[in-house]
Amino acid sequence: MTTNCARCDAEGQSTADALPAGWIAQVSTKSPRTFPVCGKCAEGGNSSQTSTGDTAADQLRLLIERIERIEEEIKGSIDDRKDVYGEAKATGFDTKTIRAIVHLRKMDPHSRMEADALLETYKAALGIE
Repeated sequence: MTTNCARCDAEGQSTADALPAGWIAQVSTKSPRTFPVCGKCAEGGNSSQTSTGDTAADQLRLLIERIERIEEEIKGSIDDRKDVYGEAKATGFDTKTIRAIVHLRKMDPHSRMEADALLETYKAALGIE
């Protein structure tokens, strides 16, 4: 998994529960949240940033850059999902039904049973099979 430094946008390889070697989780001065910082920025060696990196303009820029990266990742995921549905359609599967199954699998069992019961009630009220 790739981790980006919150100050200089450097990349490092991390696991799901650990930062890259030499990186630290720095606590924000504005909230109780932590963010990953590369070793160079943690030591204050990155001259392109202020020594603390806590100015409002720096924080705003970093937040916006993180949002932009996340939006790019989301777009990539949406494109991947579209490709998978296209592959399913090309194979002969009904994508509308696959989408319904994916939706049902996201639901917890109680909610799914409740939705099924409501559907049956409405169908009975309308005289549908």
